Amino acid sequence: MNERRFRHEQSGTPETQWLAAPGWEDVTPISVDSFGPPGRLIVVSAHPDDETLGAGATIAELAAAGWTVHIVAVTDGEASHPRSAMPAHDLAALRRNELRAAVDELAPDARLTFLNLPDGGLEAREARLREQLIDLIAPGSTVFAPWVNDGHPDHDAAGRAARAVAQQNGATLWHFPIWLWQWEIPSNVPWSTWCAMSPTPDALHRKDAALNHFPSQTEPLGLGSGDQPVLTDAALARARRAVEVLIPADRMSEFPDQPSKRTDFDAMFDDSDDPWGFSTSFYEERHRAIILAALSRPRYDRALDIGCATGELTNVLATRCDAVVGVDGSAAALQRAKAKAEHEIEWVRADLPEGIPDDRFDLTVLSEVGYFLTGLELIRLLQAISARLAPGGELVLAHWHHPTRNIPSDGALVHRHALHQIDLPVRVRYTDDDFELIVWGTGESAASRDGLI
Repeated sequence: MNERRFRHEQSGTPETQWLAAPGWEDVTPISVDSFGPPGRLIVVSAHPDDETLGAGATIAELAAAGWTVHIVAVTDGEASHPRSAMPAHDLAALRRNELRAAVDELAPDARLTFLNLPDGGLEAREARLREQLIDLIAPGSTVFAPWVNDGHPDHDAAGRAARAVAQQNGATLWHFPIWLWQWEIPSNVPWSTWCAMSPTPDALHRKDAALNHFPSQTEPLGLGSGDQPVLTDAALARARRAVEVLIPADRMSEFPDQPSKRTDFDAMFDDSDDPWGFSTSFYEERHRAIILAALSRPRYDRALDIGCATGELTNVLATRCDAVVGVDGSAAALQRAKAKAEHEIEWVRADLPEGIPDDRFDLTVLSEVGYFLTGLELIRLLQAISARLAPGGELVLAHWHHPTRNIPSDGALVHRHALHQIDLPVRVRYTDDDFELIVWGTGESAASRDGLI
């Protein structure tokens, strides 16, 4: 990858293109355990907000796990709006205050240091930056810093300086990319040397709250022509992924096996034939009825129900489909589904996302299962079902809208991510107090099919 110069206001490589890239299969999944026992985390940020954009959720999760966090703001970011009428020293003060508020969201007990080097001038002061970091990066600590080929000269210089000092002082270094996502394309990046952190829902929500503390970057600074936002919707979409990419400075490091965060679904059937209350809950009955009502076609050729559990929704879908495949990871759930099936249904025991049948479907439903997947697994699953969607077909996501506990994600995060990854028009979006449903597709509407319009 070569250093690139770019303009912040340009949208760059679409997020849908990044999330559709096959390289995610080669990325190494990591968790908080991959960083070892709680210790000291030093985050080198070229500008206020870099730490949040690149690694905010990981910082939040490490802080919650007991790590001592130290944020080092190399510049005050006073050059973000060079054509604005706002004086540079006023913008610097504003951005320092924004960073303080953001850090309080991510790691309330964190230490914050401002080095006050000039924004836009780090290349010429890289030696000075190394000297300042020597006293801040302790031996044995973990360091986060911008990627050395991120494309912004300040980011690259900060990354190089942090790498040099980490090597000198015996610290472990991880890089985070920010602007690379804008100017680079998926086929050019070394996916196999990258790692993907799937932060907890709490950490992702903290990151989202922290991003909201940078209005000088996300909203117009004023009414002048030089006051436009630096962080466009495209940049914020990249920052709000379900995963954060981190690049270990020493790729030879071994990562421990990642413990599964999934519930042991088979064990749940030891004491009940219906542990989720699918057959008795009015919420579940209403949930299935709304999904059925949101479908735009009277009949479908072949449907896929992912995470079908005991098959209540699968049987409902079979009333509108010529053939239905129900997929679940629990053999116990599938045994019960088969025993009470009211229609001819193909049941498949498979782990997600690897076990999706290699076939074409004109209807795929992902209901109440997306939040059991890590961010990296969600990316791969959405890639798989999008690739298997027949022309004119529909994808349906429907999830519980309340907070979740002890699982990798929640419904709001799953749907927010899916809206950026699924590159199809949204046909239906329904939200109430309990759950949200989204339907993507390109086929005719019901009124058009009936000749009403």
